[in-house]
Amino acid sequence: MDGLACCPPRSIHVVARLDIPGIVTPGADLDNEDVIIDHLGAVVDIINTRVAGTDGQCLFTGLLLAGFAKHFRPAVVNELARLIGDMGLDLWLELSHPEYLTEGEACSIDMGLIQGLVYRNGMIGPDGGWQSFFQMTAMRTVMRAVAAQRVAHSIPLVMWETVGDTVELEYATLARAHRLYGMSPVEQTLLALNVVSSVLQLRLTMWCSVPWNSTTIKFPVQAVDGARAALCTPYVEQAIDPTMLGAQEGAYPELTTEAAKVTMLELAILLLEILHHKSIAAWAARHEEGNPRTYRERMGAATRWLELSTSKLLPSHVKAVEECLVLCARSKLSWDDYFQRLYCENIIKPLQELVL
Repeated sequence: MDGLACCPPRSIHVVARLDIPGIVTPGADLDNEDVIIDHLGAVVDIINTRVAGTDGQCLFTGLLLAGFAKHFRPAVVNELARLIGDMGLDLWLELSHPEYLTEGEACSIDMGLIQGLVYRNGMIGPDGGWQSFFQMTAMRTVMRAVAAQRVAHSIPLVMWETVGDTVELEYATLARAHRLYGMSPVEQTLLALNVVSSVLQLRLTMWCSVPWNSTTIKFPVQAVDGARAALCTPYVEQAIDPTMLGAQEGAYPELTTEAAKVTMLELAILLLEILHHKSIAAWAARHEEGNPRTYRERMGAATRWLELSTSKLLPSHVKAVEECLVLCARSKLSWDDYFQRLYCENIIKPLQELVL
């Protein structure tokens, strides 16, 4: 506290961590009204005596609740969030491995009242080992439930990895986790779903006259504490001929079989790039595949990349990419109702089921 008072931090968020098991009565009846009031009073007392500061000026912007799930029902968390908000603080929730919220609990908590979520040991276990796909199931369940609420302020997700004092972390584990910290699995899937849905809607219009790829889709950036941070709001810059606006015929690009195949190939590559958080050029360079430029080279690279991804991506991710490449193998491809039905069932639906 003295350090914060002498050297005010420049960070946007300065959060005080409150360990709920240390201040509440263990084994108390969580549905007893008197117990609930006592527990809420204990939290308020801690805020007033330890967080607010001796001179009444709060040194923190928010409060992080740790170990709350076993002591507070979702309804109580919602009321506590409102109370803390009235005190001028943001509420953050800490979810720890291996016990996260259930899907029902995550859906019952009003995420509009929550500033952010901290996932402790989300990708690296307390023993220093890499969390497997199955070990991250509970975390993905919470992420999916939170994403389904579609909160306006886009709740930030923080990964906090802690290990024992005697644990020696391997560089490969840290490097792999660092690569994945750019976007959470749910954010990656939501972005992929956004792209495939937009392609279906816009490919036949003047707003998408060429296949999208990682160079045509752009992310605006904003300055945060002197550094640039990308916003998860992708956009496509498209030059439109004013004479085409309002035209009834000839305004839309002709989508031949060749154009449709290129579109689906570039979409498959784009999905792989989003899910792996790297470009196909970077992947190809690492695997000595050269620099794929032509349709044939890019098809070969995408196919090979997908083959090597089956153990790293979720089955629904693999299916969406695979179906894009399967459509490229058709002798004739028309953007008709039959094609769009296949597109929705085999590409959009698998991604949608993961996050919605």
